[in-house]
Amino acid sequence: MTPEEYANKRADEMLFPKRLQEANEMAMKRGKNFGYQVRPKLFPGEIEYFKKNPNTPGYADFESDSIVLNPFSTLPAEELTFLVDNESIRLKMNKDKFVPPDFKITPEQKKFFEETPKLSYTIKYKNSLDNKREIHLNSLNDFFTLR
Repeated sequence: MTPEEYANKRADEMLFPKRLQEANEMAMKRGKNFGYQVRPKLFPGEIEYFKKNPNTPGYADFESDSIVLNPFSTLPAEELTFLVDNESIRLKMNKDKFVPPDFKITPEQKKFFEETPKLSYTIKYKNSLDNKREIHLNSLNDFFTLR
C-alpha cells in the first residue's frame, strides 16, 4: 500500500468511525430505513460544517438520497440509529412528494404564541418543490403568518 493509499484509508476511517458504522448496521438490521443508506464519504464542505457543529448529528441529503452522519457528534451509536430512521422517513416523504395536512391554528394556539417572547433566528431548509429556502423569523408569530 502506498503512503497516499494509506493516508486515504486512514482519512476514511476517521470520517466514518466505528461508532457510525455500528449505528448504520443497527439501523439497517431494524429495517425501518425504507432502503436508504448512510453515505460514508463526506464532502469537504460537510466536514467543515460538522467540525463547527458537533451538536448536529446528521441530515438527509436529498440530492444523493442518502443519510449523512456527523463523525464529530458525540451521540452513541444507538441514538444515531434513530437519526437514521428519522432521516429515512424524510427522504421517503420527499421522494413520495408527501403533502402535509392543511390545518388551521386555533385562536387559543395563536393567543398562546402571541404571548411568547420574541425570538430571532434563521431557518434554512430544502424541499423537493422549492429547493433551498431561507426564512428569517423575528418571532414565533411570523411562523403563523407564513402559512
